[in-house]
Amino acid sequence: MKQEMFYKVSAIIEMTGLSRSKVYQMITDGEIPAIRLGERTIRIPKEAFDNWLSGLDAFSKEAQ
Repeated sequence: MKQEMFYKVSAIIEMTGLSRSKVYQMITDGEIPAIRLGERTIRIPKEAFDNWLSGLDAFSKEAQ
Protein backbone atom coordinates (compact mmCIF):
# COMPACT_ATOMS: atom_id res chain seq x y z
CA MET A 1 0.00 0.00 0.00
CA LYS A 2 1.31 3.43 -0.96
CA GLN A 3 2.12 5.76 1.94
CA GLU A 4 0.93 9.32 1.33
CA MET A 5 3.37 12.13 2.09
CA PHE A 6 0.76 14.85 2.56
CA TYR A 7 -2.40 15.52 4.52
CA LYS A 8 -5.41 17.23 3.01
CA VAL A 9 -6.89 20.16 4.91
CA SER A 10 -9.92 17.99 5.73
CA ALA A 11 -7.64 15.53 7.55
CA ILE A 12 -6.10 18.35 9.60
CA ILE A 13 -9.59 19.53 10.56
CA GLU A 14 -10.51 16.01 11.65
CA MET A 15 -7.29 15.44 13.62
CA THR A 16 -7.28 18.78 15.43
CA GLY A 17 -10.98 19.52 15.84
CA LEU A 18 -10.35 23.06 14.57
CA SER A 19 -12.82 24.76 12.26
CA ARG A 20 -12.14 24.92 8.54
CA SER A 21 -11.70 28.69 8.63
CA LYS A 22 -9.28 28.45 11.59
CA VAL A 23 -7.12 25.87 9.79
CA TYR A 24 -6.98 28.03 6.65
CA GLN A 25 -6.15 31.09 8.75
CA MET A 26 -3.33 29.21 10.49
CA ILE A 27 -1.99 28.12 7.08
CA THR A 28 -2.15 31.71 5.82
CA ASP A 29 -0.38 32.95 8.97
CA GLY A 30 2.33 30.30 8.56
CA GLU A 31 1.44 28.53 11.81
CA ILE A 32 0.67 25.28 10.00
CA PRO A 33 3.25 24.35 7.34
CA ALA A 34 1.59 23.94 3.94
CA ILE A 35 2.32 23.74 0.22
CA ARG A 36 0.07 25.26 -2.40
CA LEU A 37 -0.28 23.03 -5.46
CA GLY A 38 -2.16 25.33 -7.79
CA GLU A 39 -4.78 27.96 -7.13
CA ARG A 40 -7.11 25.86 -5.00
CA THR A 41 -5.10 22.87 -3.80
CA ILE A 42 -3.26 22.95 -0.49
CA ARG A 43 -1.42 20.02 1.03
CA ILE A 44 0.27 19.77 4.40
CA PRO A 45 3.48 17.71 4.49
CA LYS A 46 2.91 14.88 6.98
CA GLU A 47 6.35 15.05 8.57
CA ALA A 48 6.20 18.82 9.05
CA PHE A 49 2.67 18.69 10.47
CA ASP A 50 3.45 15.77 12.77
CA ASN A 51 6.49 17.69 14.09
CA TRP A 52 4.33 20.80 14.54
CA LEU A 53 1.69 18.81 16.38
CA SER A 54 4.31 17.14 18.60
CA GLY A 55 5.61 20.58 19.51
CA LEU A 56 2.12 21.64 20.59
CA ASP A 57 1.75 18.48 22.66
CA ALA A 58 5.09 19.13 24.38
CA PHE A 59 4.11 22.76 25.01
CA SER A 60 0.77 21.78 26.57
CA LYS A 61 2.49 19.26 28.86
CA GLU A 62 4.99 21.93 30.00
CA ALA A 63 2.15 24.31 30.80
CA GLN A 64 0.51 21.82 33.18
